[in-house]
Amino acid sequence: MAKHIGGRKITSSHTSVIDSAFPIVHKAVNLPEVNKIALGIIKQVGKTRGVRRLKFLPVTGGWKLTVRADSTVQEIYIYTDELEKTKETLESLFK
Repeated sequence: MAKHIGGRKITSSHTSVIDSAFPIVHKAVNLPEVNKIALGIIKQVGKTRGVRRLKFLPVTGGWKLTVRADSTVQEIYIYTDELEKTKETLESLFK
């Protein structure tokens, strides 16, 4: 199941967020150090339930997050002025 999210920090090309990523994106929108959020497409990765996980990869000016839910994966780019603070805040929401 996907939810839609919007706001001035969300790029307008894609607004769907998987359930596992929704709290992360919702929090990131409200962080003052976050400048922009780009939501990637939602990919189906199988019919069986997978392990829910979150992976951070540094990119220029922010993080590429890969969020894995039951049978879907979504990449999210979060551009921020404070890399470590943003990562710690968002990781704490996923646990």
